[in-house]
Amino acid sequence: TGKILLDCNYDSIEPIIGINNSLITVKNGKKGLVSVTGSIIIENEYEQITALTNEYEDGYIIKSSEGKYGVIGTNKKIILPIEYEEIKNVYSENVYIVKENGRWKIINTKNNTSENLEYDDIKSIDNTYMIVENAGKYGIASTNGEEEIPPQYESLKNIYQNYYIAKKDNLYGVIDTDNTIKIDFKYKSLAYIKDANIIEGD
Repeated sequence: TGKILLDCNYDSIEPIIGINNSLITVKNGKKGLVSVTGSIIIENEYEQITALTNEYEDGYIIKSSEGKYGVIGTNKKIILPIEYEEIKNVYSENVYIVKENGRWKIINTKNNTSENLEYDDIKSIDNTYMIVENAGKYGIASTNGEEEIPPQYESLKNIYQNYYIAKKDNLYGVIDTDNTIKIDFKYKSLAYIKDANIIEGD
């Protein structure tokens, strides 16, 4: 006879996208989370559960029945209280992006600090920098809230370290976080090939 890993006392069990070793459970209309070995990670108390990143150790975004969001860790510890209007799926070294009173805010749980962000959206965090958006233009800010490059590019993508592929006037180039042009804006497309550590242009 096989070993029972998970009692079937749930209405449904489904995988969580991007995470291999966790399963979302539904019981009486409420969602919870268990490990593949059957250990309860999050009790069945929430409306929605999503992975913060594709690394389960980074924790999970949870949504309460009141429509508020928080973050809970795999050790069942509440990392961010369930009081925010939205939490972005971007994260780096104890840094979280949340929306409170209609405004984006950056929270550092290690330093116990928070800063309001005057941007329409925050697209990603790479190392200690964020790609930010205002009125359809993209720029770079540090994770302590300081603006490094005002939103001015049509697109931005971090490729490695502090280097970014940027789009300006429908042409692509490469800049750094000081807004120094490293590759001129003269290409119809640019792609970073990670395995070869080269940038290919057309």
